[in-house]
Amino acid sequence: MYKFMKFGAIATGIVLIATMPVFAHQSTPALLSACKNRAATAYGVSPRRISVKFEGHRVDGTHAVNFTYTTRKVIYTGQCSFNARGNRIVKFVKNRPYSRVDEGAL
Repeated sequence: MYKFMKFGAIATGIVLIATMPVFAHQSTPALLSACKNRAATAYGVSPRRISVKFEGHRVDGTHAVNFTYTTRKVIYTGQCSFNARGNRIVKFVKNRPYSRVDEGAL
């Protein structure tokens, strides 16, 4: 009986570990695309001008995606926070822009 329970626990652990990356991989492109489009709309530029990076799952279950939009003189950054299901942006933050050149050149 004990050997059967031990084998079952190990098998369950292997299945969970094997399926976790698949879930993250399938949903990550959708999150990146949604954040990229939202940031592009906010800055009035093409989504091609926005760089995005998936930052992971938070303890509260939400997902974080950071974005960057760079011009010749200024860098804009921010973050999209998605609900636990990853199907809706629940918070959109635009950080203060910072200069790529001397402050006097702006």
